[in-house]
Amino acid sequence: MELIESLIREHGGELADRLSQASDLDAGQAQRFVPEAARDVGAALGGGGLDLGSLLGGDLGSLLSKLDLGSLAGRTGLGESQASGALQSLLPMLLELVQKDGGGLEGLASALGGKDAAGLLGMAGKLFRS
Repeated sequence: MELIESLIREHGGELADRLSQASDLDAGQAQRFVPEAARDVGAALGGGGLDLGSLLGGDLGSLLSKLDLGSLAGRTGLGESQASGALQSLLPMLLELVQKDGGGLEGLASALGGKDAAGLLGMAGKLFRS
């Protein structure tokens, strides 16, 4: 997903620094992990089938279930439990970055190719009204 790739090009170092502070990864591991994890997250978001209402509400389980943790761990030289912990630390940071620098919900809807953007925006409206 182009939005995620752009954010990683611009903020990857910052995310890696924050991740190494928030998890048990050292700086080198975090530098390797962030772009690989972000690539997988972008593919999962672009692949559809996610409950975006839950995701926007902070339930990352639907997104985590779309990721191949074993593959990600292998590509980054981490154990699966270490990769899982790092993902759970990184995902809120990445979603925060989408909100802050990626155009928020409209940017995400646009990045998803406009797939049901009106429905996505309406769903967000329901979340923020309740």
